Amino acid sequence: MSYRNPQQNVDTQSAQGIANLQRTIAGTFGGIVQQELQTQKELGIEQKKLADKRAKELKEYEKLEEQVALGIKNYEIDNPDLKLGDSMAPLVDSYSDIMTRINSGAVTDPKEIAALRSQAADILTMPKRIGNMLESISATDLLMTETESKSGRMGGLDPSQDGNMPEAMRVLMNKAKGDRSTRIEFENGKYKAYIDVTPEGGEKITLTEEQLADYLSGKTQGVQIIPDATEAMENLKNTHIYNTDSKTGKLTPKDSAFGKETTREIKDKQGNVIRIETYKPLKRDYLASAGKAVIESEVSAMSKTEKVAFMNNIVRPDTKGFTINNIEDEESEKALLKGYTDYWLNNFASDQVISTRNVALPKESKPTKSKITPETKRNIEAIGESLKTEPIKVFKGRKFGTSGLKVEDVEIKNGKIKVILDDGTITTKNKGVSTTEMITKEIDYDLSDPADVRNLAGTLYKENSEEYNVLLNYLFLDATSTTTGESNDKPVRTWIP
Repeated sequence: MSYRNPQQNVDTQSAQGIANLQRTIAGTFGGIVQQELQTQKELGIEQKKLADKRAKELKEYEKLEEQVALGIKNYEIDNPDLKLGDSMAPLVDSYSDIMTRINSGAVTDPKEIAALRSQAADILTMPKRIGNMLESISATDLLMTETESKSGRMGGLDPSQDGNMPEAMRVLMNKAKGDRSTRIEFENGKYKAYIDVTPEGGEKITLTEEQLADYLSGKTQGVQIIPDATEAMENLKNTHIYNTDSKTGKLTPKDSAFGKETTREIKDKQGNVIRIETYKPLKRDYLASAGKAVIESEVSAMSKTEKVAFMNNIVRPDTKGFTINNIEDEESEKALLKGYTDYWLNNFASDQVISTRNVALPKESKPTKSKITPETKRNIEAIGESLKTEPIKVFKGRKFGTSGLKVEDVEIKNGKIKVILDDGTITTKNKGVSTTEMITKEIDYDLSDPADVRNLAGTLYKENSEEYNVLLNYLFLDATSTTTGESNDKPVRTWIP
């Protein structure tokens, strides 16, 4: 048996064989062509999808670009002096350039594309960020308006701070001459916004987004406010010096806060003894010790700048020699604690007056006869009582003090009286239509402040007149005294409604 490999012989010589071969080749080539055409068709569809997607993205980017431009224009119209266009307008072009590079395929590195997209997204947030900066300016404006009238007192502006800062803030709020402009910088892959403020004849101050955001949130203030310790000192008084009746609110002295009963002479300006006062002296050392923990906590909670403001305006207003560099020295810390304690004891407490006895003046003295009758005295005291409860009855319709302005309204809240004065009207025209609006002026009186109480009395009666003194005597009446004990130099106890 023999073995052989099978062979397949292809006929390539005969006409039929050539025809068969041509058909085979044509069929194979035709299949390849059809496959290529299908591939090209699919590629075309993908290219069209990609082109449509890019066109859609470009439209979206154009809309976003328009939003950025419109946002900038709106802020520029509302705040022309800030020169927003000078710094913001180039960002629109930058945004357009970035998106063109990404969508044209000019950039292929994924990291570079991601960085460009981040930069573009940062630009889109800029109008809103500028808006937040402008809101913080408005917040600071309100703060200054509320506190300027109390400058140098608790809760008021600190006049001892850097002299350029308050003026710079006034320029920022367009209330004083100077220059203010925005500036956009690209730093470490991020856009940062700044506002440069230069008072006329002063030095430039640069405010960052972060600073202005802190102003808006209340974390910090564009201008330094003197800490208002009124509430804390009230609590100290009610804890260590007086008991408060929960129903009537009447204060009664605590025995532990006062020493043994004794007497003292009260003299007039000429040195004549006019009154013998029986009283229990305030135990200042005991009270300083009793309130020490709370006072230390209150002082510790103050920032450096707040400590400086409190020292320079409340504790040592005559020296104003404290700065952030020396405020936390051991000597300064001691002075601040003592000053806080003394202010509390001097303004929220007093000796307990038991009674007073008038002393006849020397014969050579010829005191003038008082024109205050019992009926007049009662009427004045009724006014004093109305100030505590319904101040509008006292002031409504009056001509106010030396200003001569008519009182439009009066509000009282948390021991403070706000008098609203009619300061005339202003007429404006808009599209041919005239609108008349009332102009008002507001004056606040802090009734826990002896000086404010005196100023309030001075709007009703001529200062140092008998009527004026009767009203003050009533307002500063000691809670346990049957007579006033008022010397006109310093109240026995500050009246707080």
